[in-house]
Amino acid sequence: MTFDRAAALDRHLRAILENPTAPFREAAVLAAIDVFAKERSGAVELRVDSAGNRILEVRGSRAGDRAPSIAFTAHVDHPALVRAESGDWELLGRVWPAARLVGGTMRFFRSDGEPAGRGRVERVRESEGRVTAEVARDGGGDRAGDFAMFDFPALRREDDLLHGRVCDDLLGGIAILGAIDECLATQPECCFLAAFTRAEEVGFVGALAMLQEGSVPREVPIVGLECSAARGGNAVVGSGPIVRVGDRSATFDPGVTAFLRDCAEEIGKEDKEFRYQRRLMQGGSCESTAYLLDGRRAGAMCLALGNYHNVPDPDPEDPSTGLAAENVSYRDLDGLVRLIARSVARCDALADPWKPIRDALAKRLESLRGRLSS
Repeated sequence: MTFDRAAALDRHLRAILENPTAPFREAAVLAAIDVFAKERSGAVELRVDSAGNRILEVRGSRAGDRAPSIAFTAHVDHPALVRAESGDWELLGRVWPAARLVGGTMRFFRSDGEPAGRGRVERVRESEGRVTAEVARDGGGDRAGDFAMFDFPALRREDDLLHGRVCDDLLGGIAILGAIDECLATQPECCFLAAFTRAEEVGFVGALAMLQEGSVPREVPIVGLECSAARGGNAVVGSGPIVRVGDRSATFDPGVTAFLRDCAEEIGKEDKEFRYQRRLMQGGSCESTAYLLDGRRAGAMCLALGNYHNVPDPDPEDPSTGLAAENVSYRDLDGLVRLIARSVARCDALADPWKPIRDALAKRLESLRGRLSS
């Protein structure tokens, strides 16, 4: 069965990116994911754990009693200013140096995502790792739960580049949604999990709660999906999705990484225009480290990201450059959807991801062993 991936991605880009988000203020994005699941009820079962993470079990029409054999996760928050109980506007998530926020224009929202005017950052203070800001608002007064995002368009496409106020990590989530649609259309026997986690930018808080609660069974390998700074891994925006070997804190399960690489290589043999990258993306840490430290079989894939955390490339240490929209390649996003779908199709190989290499080594020894006695 054919599947129109471009049409699906365009729908999800519009449905997800238009929603504001911040750590602990992800309600609007999560509501859109709830709608996605409801529209596919019967094939997608939605669970909400005690932390508010969304867990989707995807089951094709001929999945029968198969158990999920792989899980994909993406977080749905992004650095932003959030009004604390003290009344301070606190920066949740890392934007460095914090001085670059001064003069930045902001768009304000209520806790449910409703617009609440525009404004700007007047000054910032840093103390013991906490950054607070003084803001001036052009409309609407402060309320408990308000938050503010950098005032860039939700989405702008320029040739192959997608520019947006939030690419990290809503595009990881969009890739999962696109892959769910593709798998349901082309793989009737598929059965897998997708998790959308909260408050990653303040230390994987939603993912840690998900692990504590056992929302994803321990025996299911987890692949974390991210947007990761291209400059942190010698990666190139537009050179394909990335099989992520590790992050700043850890290297991931080598078997899962080999499996993901094999999926990419398989696509490349079928489509000579398909490209992917295999990189150690050490610009930051991601949820796959938390999964690994919990004793899970964890791997990762990501999109190379420009202007990571709205900090302009190429000199992130210069505060005078202000703020910028993030960007990724549309082709990379398309390729990531293909990689997720192929991983679902080949997930039985996760039982022994090293078999192809082990068989090749055994064959090599058999063919050349005689030479050892010469």
